[in-house]
Amino acid sequence: MFIRAGELHIGNKTNPFLGNLTIELHGEKDAKAIVYDNAIEAGNKLIANLNVMRIYGKQRSHHFSRLYKEALKGDKNITIATGMDIVAGDRLALLPTSFDNMASDDVFVTAYDNTTGIATLDRALDFYHWGA
Repeated sequence: MFIRAGELHIGNKTNPFLGNLTIELHGEKDAKAIVYDNAIEAGNKLIANLNVMRIYGKQRSHHFSRLYKEALKGDKNITIATGMDIVAGDRLALLPTSFDNMASDDVFVTAYDNTTGIATLDRALDFYHWGA
């Protein structure tokens, strides 16, 4: 998808898009890359925005939380703040809490208990994450 001289708008500030949106990029993995000029080369499946792209969706009351309990490598449950508006399918990023800057986990929530703050994840964690 190449937004060069036009604009892409999905919803707006006063009327956000509340449905589900899927942008699916098709093509072969080893297809030729796009060369914009001698200095810029891009992959073959991307969103290139050179002008305006605005996407407005459902407002969330919480954007982040800290871990309230350590999360061990292999855990499928984490303890975060209670009362968040997290639902199944939400994506969470657990950032590194060690000297290894690559020790992050990218997971999806399968369940969240609003009263205990326990989020069940779609897969086991690859790394340890400090929390208290």
